[in-house]
Amino acid sequence: MIKYRTNPRKTFFAPKPLIAAVGKAKALVLQGMAAYVMRDAKQSIHKSKKPAAAGQPPHSHTNLLKRLIRFAFDFGSRVMLVGPEKAPAAGWDEPEALEQGGVSLLRKPRYEHGRKIQKITVAPHPFMGPALKKNTPKFPALWTNSIKP
Repeated sequence: MIKYRTNPRKTFFAPKPLIAAVGKAKALVLQGMAAYVMRDAKQSIHKSKKPAAAGQPPHSHTNLLKRLIRFAFDFGSRVMLVGPEKAPAAGWDEPEALEQGGVSLLRKPRYEHGRKIQKITVAPHPFMGPALKKNTPKFPALWTNSIKP
């Protein structure tokens, strides 16, 4: 997974500035590609109180992760970004730890005693990578007849 910092004011998906920056055809194709990946990533996350097995897409207890998956265009580097936003107020701050596994910080609620921030090891639960891999064969067809005279 690529670690990438963006400025929300510059990445907000606004069709008019996007079209001006990259052209109508490219804007529509990029939007379509991102929408396919976002849809399949959201559909792979099921609501369950039980944790998902390692290697499977994560389960969501509150559907927060599904709501945080979005796409945006970064005007500086002219790339479309798809993935979950960080949500530190929700108690976790590293969505990429779910995708690849690793160490993440867990913030405990105020009413719990002890350390407020705890390091936890997360097993990999890929959901963005498989969504991209599933939709990659569709991408060339999106370019077909996209540029019209």
